[in-house]
Amino acid sequence: MDEISGRQYARLKNLKITGTIGVLLKAWEKKLIPAVTPLALELRSKGIWLNDKLISHISEIEKEKP
Repeated sequence: MDEISGRQYARLKNLKITGTIGVLLKAWEKKLIPAVTPLALELRSKGIWLNDKLISHISEIEKEKP
């Protein structure tokens, strides 16, 4: 599914939108994965656009909630 059209449709239907990083953070909070930062960096290395500020924010979240 195209991400833009999928998000537009979800907004029309008043559905909650959660992106890839949101899903990873939720999995980390539930202790299903050990960390999000390495996965975010791997996604970026494979061509997914994630800026440095977002990566830093993820890292800070992980440090605040060990």
